Amino acid sequence: MIYHGRNLIVSIDGTAIAAAKTCTIDVQGDTIETSTPMDGRFRTFEPGRITWSVSVGKLVTNDENATPLKTYTAMVGQKATLTFGMRDTADTLTGQVIITQWKVTGTLPNLVEGSFAFRGTGPLG
Repeated sequence: MIYHGRNLIVSIDGTAIAAAKTCTIDVQGDTIETSTPMDGRFRTFEPGRITWSVSVGKLVTNDENATPLKTYTAMVGQKATLTFGMRDTADTLTGQVIITQWKVTGTLPNLVEGSFAFRGTGPLG
């Protein structure tokens, strides 16, 4: 199956982020250096801990179902469950996050856009 962005669903505590346009999941693995001066010029490493973060870009709307901007602002610094997946499939990733940023950008003549940044805390699976 080839995924298409229009089927992407990102939700916070079970509520989909409406009008989401982009989503980036960044999973990184640390490394621990194990080399010693006796190993010569080349360093050696072992796998370390894994960190992950998510960013989501969305359109800011003003319909009856829109989340008020004050609600988004109050979410910053809070823990939540983030789910990322494709509509009509069981292929999802879920994990606990801390909401680290909510940003709104408006430029003429473009639509107003917002973005979230999340820092994963614990496993993503």
